[in-house]
Amino acid sequence: MAAVVRRYLQPSPTLRWHPWAPLTVGALVAAFVVACAAWLGFAYGRHVYGMAFSPGMQVFFAMADEERPAAVTLVQRALRIDREVTAWVEQGRHPGWLERGFRIVDDRYYFRQPVWTEREDAIVHLARFRLAQLSTDHPRWAQTASWCAASGAAHGTLLPDTYERTARDYSILLHEDIAASRLMPAIPGGHC
Repeated sequence: MAAVVRRYLQPSPTLRWHPWAPLTVGALVAAFVVACAAWLGFAYGRHVYGMAFSPGMQVFFAMADEERPAAVTLVQRALRIDREVTAWVEQGRHPGWLERGFRIVDDRYYFRQPVWTEREDAIVHLARFRLAQLSTDHPRWAQTASWCAASGAAHGTLLPDTYERTARDYSILLHEDIAASRLMPAIPGGHC
């Protein structure tokens, strides 16, 4: 059997490749290329879709916010911005190979302008808005003192520990020292 395989793999004048062998190999290579291109296309589509927020979901969250107590609504809005900032900083620290490729495509070919610098400016603006409107710098933030009771948080929940990483991310993004106490709800003593 080994001699037959060896003779087949070493063509001779008497033993030739099947005429359809190159066509079959070509079809398999083409199918592999199409499958890889489709996978990258779908991955890029998810990436681009993730950059936008669905208008239907915005309506849903707006209606849900109306039913919540003010303290919970303010903290939830602040947490949404915190997640954006944390995701941006984390993505900037350790972008995957696919994300780096998407940035190159976005910056140079797809949009024909440096999109990521504009996106970073938007995230910085969002972070500054959070610090100006949804932190201890704004009088409305005093309403969050009742967050523990309104949200049903467990007794003994330590909030400073939760907000330390977020404050670090804000500090990295804004290039200034941001204290965790500035971001967390205005709960006396800092825990529920």
